[in-house]
Amino acid sequence: MSTKLNCDIVRDLLPSYVDGLTSKTTNEAVNEHLKECTECTEVLQRMKEPEKTGSEPKTEVNYLKKIRRRSLQKGFIVCAVIIILVLAAATFRILYIGEKAYTEDFYSDLSVTDNTVKISGDFGISGSGAARVAFSENDGVVDITVYSAPKCFINSMTFDSEYKTKGNIKEVRVNGLIRWENNTLISEPAAELYSLKNPYVGDIVADTKIAGALGVPNHFGGYSSQLHTAAEPYGWMLILDDASSSYNEEEVQKIMLRDSCVLIALIENLDYVTWEYTAEGEHKEYTVTAEHASNFTGKNIKDFSSSASEVQNLLNKLNMNKYGKKMAFLTEEVFFMNIENNTDINIKNIAIDYYLDGEPLATQAAQNANGWEVAKDSSLEFRFTPADFPFKTQGYKLQQFSFDLRVTDTEGKEYTICEGKKFPVQYGLSYRFSLTGDSEAGFTLTEK
Repeated sequence: MSTKLNCDIVRDLLPSYVDGLTSKTTNEAVNEHLKECTECTEVLQRMKEPEKTGSEPKTEVNYLKKIRRRSLQKGFIVCAVIIILVLAAATFRILYIGEKAYTEDFYSDLSVTDNTVKISGDFGISGSGAARVAFSENDGVVDITVYSAPKCFINSMTFDSEYKTKGNIKEVRVNGLIRWENNTLISEPAAELYSLKNPYVGDIVADTKIAGALGVPNHFGGYSSQLHTAAEPYGWMLILDDASSSYNEEEVQKIMLRDSCVLIALIENLDYVTWEYTAEGEHKEYTVTAEHASNFTGKNIKDFSSSASEVQNLLNKLNMNKYGKKMAFLTEEVFFMNIENNTDINIKNIAIDYYLDGEPLATQAAQNANGWEVAKDSSLEFRFTPADFPFKTQGYKLQQFSFDLRVTDTEGKEYTICEGKKFPVQYGLSYRFSLTGDSEAGFTLTEK
């Protein structure tokens, strides 16, 4: 059998032959071919020569450098574009989309008219700005979400927006808090208190949240707690650090009574509140029961927790008002007049000309933020302090208080509602009036 190989087969075998991977028989056949074939011998010699390590031709090196340089430039450009896009997305997310704002960081005013909801507000000194206001609607409930962002040139501390609903409005919420319900505007403190109502007095964390929102620390300073929950009736004792530094004892007990009414209303199984304090060096206790609270407010105290609007009614009955974000009792240094529009006209402005002993003193005028109309069921509030009366006017002189009331509608037409209405007032109270009637039959102002 012949073992003679042709050139193609030999050249296929040469790599294995050079590496010593072929058999003895194959080696003999390859050697026999190489003795006779100079071309395959030259191929074998080239395969055995060491690879050249010298530099590539200059033109080839330059070409490769250009290729590498272009690749690096493209890489840098792609990275830069990616970084710019990421920064732009982050900036858009932070400054425009924003984060849902905490309710304690901003103030807001709300008005609801027919199928229109309007909101305006201010972030004040919170350090944030308004990013945007979003509305959603479901089965008559309008949810408003205010988003905050760092203050900068594209957003400001204030915001205002309006929304046209698809149907009748049952309820309006602002960042989760009920701010309008049963045709009643709910103040921020009332909305927060309602959101914190608690079924069990034994939950001291929930209890203290209600006390904080109510303003107990602002009224009295620090306090400690004792819960009496071993058996009914269930009670909560608040031991005050310093109750009488700012008030006399009579004022202290008035505030304790009002605070107790709210606590008993919002803590479902709380039957009484006891206050332990020191007055004129004596240790004292003052207890308010659910029965006492019901008698004071004129109805079952527990009924006031049934809705946000009922909590608002309770605060109104207790002559509590808000100063900024804090709940406070009206003190002897201020009284309020609240005028609610129950007419069919949209009022732009309300003005009160007021007098003492028939002598004209001054005029107070008010309108909604951003000039919005005072729509039906909306109201404006007037605040009076000693600075609004002649120097050294004594409190008893306010029994001679009288006023004229004028309103201007959105078309600029002015109506005189009453003139020289005698209405004795005193500091520490809030007076609520209802304006009814129409432009044809006339208007009537009555105290609520």
